[in-house]
Amino acid sequence: MSLESAKKYGFIASMIQVIMPIVVLATLGVFYYQLFYQIISGQDFSTFWPGVLIGVSVAAGVVGVIGVILFLLSMHQLSNYYNEPKIFRNIIYGFLTSLIGGIIICVVAVVAIFVSFSSSITTITTDAEIVSSFISIIGIFIAIAVGAMILVILIGVFYWKAFTKLGEKSGVDTFKTVGMLYLIGSILQCVGIGAIICWISWIFAAEGYRKLQPQPTTITNATNYTATTTTTSSGKIYCSYCGIENDISNSNYCKHCGKPLHTNHTDT
Repeated sequence: MSLESAKKYGFIASMIQVIMPIVVLATLGVFYYQLFYQIISGQDFSTFWPGVLIGVSVAAGVVGVIGVILFLLSMHQLSNYYNEPKIFRNIIYGFLTSLIGGIIICVVAVVAIFVSFSSSITTITTDAEIVSSFISIIGIFIAIAVGAMILVILIGVFYWKAFTKLGEKSGVDTFKTVGMLYLIGSILQCVGIGAIICWISWIFAAEGYRKLQPQPTTITNATNYTATTTTTSSGKIYCSYCGIENDISNSNYCKHCGKPLHTNHTDT
């Protein structure tokens, strides 16, 4: 798994996150402009632009899935390249949180709204009951919105951890900026500006992937040295290999390492 492929996948995934929202918003703008123009001018409603909107939406969904796959591949390869499992682990936690959490919130929302409407239709008889039912439905939407916000912030925390760790390991501080922007954007989703901040973070991510460089390879050259046996006046000799004192009268070999006592050696 090469660094170059990880850079390429990450850069493409980031650019998809940057470009696709622009394409979708531009298509929506043209669609609503044509819709209002036809209504105001009294023209017959054309099915062309709705078809274009549906086509762009489907294409954006497919490209978005491809972008997610490329992003996961990139972070997995970088996690292996830098030998840091936390990079990919936090990304996969964030991905699974968004996938599973999103499904749970959608199911709960549909069931809660269906039950609320069903009970309202069968039991409402007075204006007070209508108001009470309306308030309960509003409460359901608020609870769903709060749950979604918590989910988004949790995902932001996972992505912040992953990008911060990638920045530390790669030495590219741009990734630390990406993580911080994504976290801030996730927290500020409730006020609307968060989506823009998250979108900006992907621009920095694309730049960060471009800046990634191979890690320098450290080559340690062995130092040549010559060790000489040392004999003392008391008939003792120090092994030139391990430095242990030996009695020269007992053996010509070191009692500790077994190497010859009278041979100078050079390590390379």
